[in-house]
Amino acid sequence: MSPPEFVTFLTSIGYEVVVTPNVDTQITVDAVDMIARRAVDAIVIVSSDGGYFPLVKYAYENGARIAIAHDKEFHGFAMLLRGAVNRGLADYINIKDFQREIPLPIAVGPAEAVSHAEQAGEEEAVAEESSRLGQEGEEGQES
Repeated sequence: MSPPEFVTFLTSIGYEVVVTPNVDTQITVDAVDMIARRAVDAIVIVSSDGGYFPLVKYAYENGARIAIAHDKEFHGFAMLLRGAVNRGLADYINIKDFQREIPLPIAVGPAEAVSHAEQAGEEEAVAEESSRLGQEGEEGQES
């Protein structure tokens, strides 16, 4: 199983991507808590999932600035998030611009060479682990 195009893109521009299934609820709870405590004044959502619309609305209503970052303008965006941007509830950030705003650290030493076979093996192991974790989560939800 190959990683989603967005994950591949982020990895190719130097970001370390950690994929965790069903994490959207925890992200929303944490963000609402931080907004309520005034611990943050801005949040960036890197997703096209329309399930984040209530968070966008809550942030807007409580004075927190919110931006939605993605790799292609509105490509694959849920209608709710597109509407939030169009109505001025959230800003849109092209992920390529995001990289320029938060530059990656410059490597101090030479990069470690990794063969295509090693990389493919690591990707397969990550995919298998993600699949296993997803199945465990589904089993827990059935209870």
